Amino acid sequence: VCAAGAVVVRQRMKNSRKWARAMAIVKEFDDKCGAPSGKLRQVADAMTVEMHAGLASEGGSKLKMIISYVDNLPTGDEKGLFYALDLGGTNFRVLRVKLGGREKHVVKQEFEEVSIPPELMTGTSEVGKDVVQEMTKAMQRKGLDMRVTALVNDTVGTLAGGRYHHQDVIAAVILGTGTNAAYVERASAIPKWHGPFPKSGEMVINMEWGNFRSSHLPLTEYDIALDEESLNPGEQIYEKMISGMYLGEIVRRVLCKMSEEASFFGDTVPPKLKTPFVLRT
Repeated sequence: VCAAGAVVVRQRMKNSRKWARAMAIVKEFDDKCGAPSGKLRQVADAMTVEMHAGLASEGGSKLKMIISYVDNLPTGDEKGLFYALDLGGTNFRVLRVKLGGREKHVVKQEFEEVSIPPELMTGTSEVGKDVVQEMTKAMQRKGLDMRVTALVNDTVGTLAGGRYHHQDVIAAVILGTGTNAAYVERASAIPKWHGPFPKSGEMVINMEWGNFRSSHLPLTEYDIALDEESLNPGEQIYEKMISGMYLGEIVRRVLCKMSEEASFFGDTVPPKLKTPFVLRT
């Protein structure tokens, strides 16, 4: 009886130590991810420096700060039936929307969404061709009496949608498979702009902020390892930290450490957990 009791006590102590270690790993991760207001200010200041550099010259910053040539956004008075095609990093969406103007805004909205098959993720058949022209030809082949009126970055499109609803909207953020931001800038504040300023005096800038990186970002050991083992090490650091494509992988790496050092899933690490990107966000 005494021997059995000793075994039970020893097992409980062992389990207690494992649990404590598992919780320590989680707490350490939580602490490293911490972003108090002071840290956020440092990150914001670092991004501001990169924004100014990107507006000053091409290739002068980690942020591309692409001039979108969109200098007018919706007024909110637009009416009619519109279609949109949204090609994301994971899904393809087709949207049909009826706009009712300032009083009604979006009267009716319908959409279909499908996952993009892996075999269609890459290809070479249309490289170097005008996307709008190719889309127009495809619609003509189908007998559709439609025309493409705009080809925009999804973040710029999100900004336009926000402005349609609220005229004080000046920025938009995409946080999906990847991440990006666009905002309205004064044309006079863009040194790399050449030629006459637009009548509006404004220009939408596509930041491409996924490539932002700074010593002030709260990078963890998991972020660093993920980047080093990626196809583009040293690039898209900000995107790898916060976007949907990578969050599941970061969680997998945390669970692996808990499994290896604290036997979180038993005495062995589950084989599936060793597979990169097995966890989807």
